[in-house]
Amino acid sequence: MDDENKIPKTDFLYGQTDPRDSAKAGGAESRDNVEDVLFSLYAKKIPDNAAENDFFSETKPEAGQNQNPVHVDEVPTYEIGAFPVQPEIPDFTRTQTRPSAKEQRERRRQRRRRSAGRTAGHIFSGALLVIVITGLSVYAAYYIVRGALDFAGFASYDYSLDVSIPAYATTEEIAEILHNNGIVDLPILFTMYSKLTDKDGDYLDGTFTLNSTMTYGKIIDTLQSRVTVTHTITLTITEGLTAQQIGALLEENEVCRAADFEQYYKNKQNIYNFEKRVDQSTNKYYQLEGYLFPDTYEFYVIDGLAGDKDRDTTKEAGVAAKKMLAAFNDHITKEMYKRMYDMGLTLNDVVTLASMVQHEAGTDEDMKLVASVFLNRLRDSGAFPKLQSDVTILYIEDSIKPRLTERNLALYQPVIDAYNTYVADGLPPGPICSPGIDAIMAVLEAPATNYYYFCADVNTGEVFYAATQEQHEANLAKLGLVPVLGN
Repeated sequence: MDDENKIPKTDFLYGQTDPRDSAKAGGAESRDNVEDVLFSLYAKKIPDNAAENDFFSETKPEAGQNQNPVHVDEVPTYEIGAFPVQPEIPDFTRTQTRPSAKEQRERRRQRRRRSAGRTAGHIFSGALLVIVITGLSVYAAYYIVRGALDFAGFASYDYSLDVSIPAYATTEEIAEILHNNGIVDLPILFTMYSKLTDKDGDYLDGTFTLNSTMTYGKIIDTLQSRVTVTHTITLTITEGLTAQQIGALLEENEVCRAADFEQYYKNKQNIYNFEKRVDQSTNKYYQLEGYLFPDTYEFYVIDGLAGDKDRDTTKEAGVAAKKMLAAFNDHITKEMYKRMYDMGLTLNDVVTLASMVQHEAGTDEDMKLVASVFLNRLRDSGAFPKLQSDVTILYIEDSIKPRLTERNLALYQPVIDAYNTYVADGLPPGPICSPGIDAIMAVLEAPATNYYYFCADVNTGEVFYAATQEQHEANLAKLGLVPVLGN
C-alpha cells in the first residue's frame, strides 16, 4: 500500500495512541489490549483505492520502525476485505481437564441408550411396515379370490328364485337387486363386467328366474332375453297343511310335481339361517316339515303338466319350496328367538308345539290356553310325562303310515312311536304341519295358568280346560266323550 493509506500510529481512534506501543511496554498488558486492537482495526476504514493485491496483506511497519519480527506480545494485523482482523490467540490460562471415570461411564451409558432407542425404533418401524404390507396383500388376495368365485358362479348354496327388474333400471340398480337376492356377491364387480362387455342399456324389465350358481355372463343373458310365460297362478297355503298336502296342491295347479317338491323338505337345504337351529333327528319323518310357511304366493304354471308324464319339474319345485322356506326365515325375528331362549325352548320345540296348537284350537285365545296346557305338562314332566295330543295320532295315520309298506313298517316303528304322544314322553321329534304366525306367537305368549287338561266340542269348537283329572273327566262326560286312561 501507499504510505498515505497506512494506518497512522497517532490519532488511531479519535486521537488515541496506537495500542501497539502499549503492547511493547508489558507482555501481560498486551494480551489485555488484543480486543482493543481488533476494535480499532475494524473501526478504521480501508480506502476505496486500495490495490487489489493489498486485499489480504500484512500491515508493514513505518519507516524507521524496527524491522525485526514481532515478539509474542505483538499481534500482527491482517486486512481481509474491508474488515481488518488478527489471528486468534489461544487462551493458555484455561485448563483442559480429563473427565472422571464415572462421567465416562455415564456418557457410554447415554450413548448405548440412544443407540438402543434408535435400534428399537428401526425394528418397530420395520415390523409395522411388514404388517401393513402383509395386511394389504391379504385383503387384496381375499377380494380377488372372492371376485373370481362370484364371477364364475361358485356360490355357497345352490338355489333359484324369481327376481323382478323394474323398468328403466340402471346397471348399478340391477346389480344391487341381484346382490340383495343373493345372486351376486359383489355388485360393483358385476357392474364393471357389464360395462366392459358393452352390455349396458340392454336389460329388460320383468320377472326372471335366476340361480345363485349362474356366471355373470349367464345372468346377463337371462336378464336380456324375453322368456314367454303363459301365465301365473296365485295360491294360498293355509295354516295347518302338511308338507304332503302342500305338494299335492302345487301339482294340482300344475306348478310342479309333488314328488319333486318332496325333495326340498325331506332333508335340510342348509340355505337359511333358521336351519342352523333345526334339530336333525333320525326319528323325524321330514326334516323340514312345519317350516313351509303358510302364506299367499304367485307361481308360474306349467301348461299341460298333467298330461306330460316325463316332464322334470325339479327346478320349479325348488323355486316353490324356497319361496316358502325363505318366508319362514323372514317371519321369525330376533325378538322371537330371544323369547324362545328365555323360555328354555328351541326353535324346533316352538314350531312343534305351534303345529299341535294349530290343530287343537280354532281361535287366538284358545291357542294361547292350549299352549299353556302343553307347557305346564312339559314343565311338570314328572307328574305329566305324556302330552296326549290326538292330533299327533292323526299325523301318523295320514302322513306316515300311508307311505310305508309291510316290509318297512317295522323299520319305521321307532319313528311312529316317537310321534305318538300317548306312547312317547314329551314332544314329538318334529312339527306335524305348517303352523301360522298366530300359533307360533300363542306358544311364545302363552299365559300362566294351572291347566293340565283340555277337551273340545267337535260340533261347536268350544274348548274346556281343567286343572285336575276329576274336572277333566267331568268335562268329558258333559261332551259325551270317552276318557282316556292315564294322564
